[in-house]
Amino acid sequence: MESKELEHAFNAYYQMLYRFARLAVSLEDAHDIVMGVFARVAEEQGETLKHNGIKYYLYMCVKNKCIDFIRREEKFRSLRSLTTGRKWFHEELVEIDIGRIDRSNSVSNMMDFINKQLPTRMKEVILLSLQDISRKEIALKLGVTENTVRNTKAGAIKYLKLHYGAEIG
Repeated sequence: MESKELEHAFNAYYQMLYRFARLAVSLEDAHDIVMGVFARVAEEQGETLKHNGIKYYLYMCVKNKCIDFIRREEKFRSLRSLTTGRKWFHEELVEIDIGRIDRSNSVSNMMDFINKQLPTRMKEVILLSLQDISRKEIALKLGVTENTVRNTKAGAIKYLKLHYGAEIG
């Protein structure tokens, strides 16, 4: 696309594309996305625009860039939530559930269930967890990895949820 055509397209469509992008992303991100689309059009030199209208092409590019941006941001937020603090998000949920077990009216029934129904490894992990022993200490004591402890604890909580339902979760 020649520079005069690009300038004309920019003047004609920037505001509309910017408002369109603002429906999905922040002010700064909308500006960056639209400017990136125009930069891409300038690089392509209009090859794809010969067959399609420029307005349609620009809108589709902005829409796709917004979707890509939102997906990247969501992945980043998920990763950040998993890695912030001293524990993994998944383990924090398990810790919350174990705390609810302690306050349940049927603690003795649950303890009986833990002792009689849970597989041996799950029972060991849950009982040690209830004693406020860290995942690292449990792993050392049982001779397994910390990830194994985390996964075993999560599995035990699932067993308990299946058996006791709403009382736990």
